[in-house]
Amino acid sequence: MKAIDGKNIIKALSYTLVFDSVIALFLTFMRFGGVGIPGTVYQLFPFLAFFPVFAALNLLEDYIHTENEVDPLIKLALIHYQFEAIHPFTDGNGRTGRILNILYLIQKHLLDLPVLYLSKYIIEQKSDYYRLLRGVTELQAWEPWILYMLDAIEVTALYTRDKILAIRNLLAETIEFTKKHLPSRAYSKDLIELLFRQPYTKANFLVDEGIAERKTASNYLKQLEKIGILRVQKVGKENLYLNKELFEVLSK
Repeated sequence: MKAIDGKNIIKALSYTLVFDSVIALFLTFMRFGGVGIPGTVYQLFPFLAFFPVFAALNLLEDYIHTENEVDPLIKLALIHYQFEAIHPFTDGNGRTGRILNILYLIQKHLLDLPVLYLSKYIIEQKSDYYRLLRGVTELQAWEPWILYMLDAIEVTALYTRDKILAIRNLLAETIEFTKKHLPSRAYSKDLIELLFRQPYTKANFLVDEGIAERKTASNYLKQLEKIGILRVQKVGKENLYLNKELFEVLSK
């Protein structure tokens, strides 16, 4: 399979999702007999009305990759509005649009990793989000919309920075705590860092990382539970171990 380069990843994502939506629409119309615009080809083949979306997405993709003097953050606001205005899918347009935001910031080297969770701000300010989108459509009120998106980026960036610092501080504290309270044979920095890759772990994770064999890995996790770092929960036949304080930081 040919690799997708950075320039075309947005087009590839959009076209793949649009194609899936076209197929879904086609199957729906075939199942229920179809509805359409009277007196047009769409009355017989209503799913054809969806194909102009491809052209609109293509123009948007071209704009995304056009180099100009517009600040990338302002351009992101323009791109996000335009994608939501095209509204190519029956569901999931908002989520897809926010994914495109992240991809664009990475493409512009403003992010190294997809860690800017704009959805949190947008969901918390949902009424303003839809009101300002509608303002652009009906009144060409671009400035309030752009300012909203810039505020979303700033607030989310500060929130994310604080979250990352809290996780780093917790990791450092956990390393020092486990050095003192774990048996020397059980402690390793690699083990503690593994506990911070995601909120939960299990014995297989330690085995896959080459930290310990299965039986020893289970014993290490029990030792971590004993000193209060982890909390065990039985899921089916398997024990999952939750990093309690990391989960609390992520949940705030």
